[in-house]
Amino acid sequence: DASSTSEDMTDTVWLETIDGDLEEVEREVAVLSPVVYREVVCYGIGKTKESPVALPKQVSNEVLQLMLEYCRFHRAPGRSDKERKLFDEKFIKIDTRRLCELTSA
Repeated sequence: DASSTSEDMTDTVWLETIDGDLEEVEREVAVLSPVVYREVVCYGIGKTKESPVALPKQVSNEVLQLMLEYCRFHRAPGRSDKERKLFDEKFIKIDTRRLCELTSA
């Protein structure tokens, strides 16, 4: 749409963890989270480093990195169901503390 501004078409979203860390993330990956989707699509937040999407308090930088790793793997084109299943089986073998943090995030 020619009437859209380039700001509306940003390919990345800024996220802020509870640690105060800022992370620039691919929009297509970030909006897989319903919380981020709502903030970005409904409220226009996250387009700049100065107005990042504040993630829930359970999301530390460490948890965000794990979530991004998972989402990026599953969003990559050309992955077979078998590859995704193997990735998931390996992914859930992380230590119990981190797995609990992920499920509460």
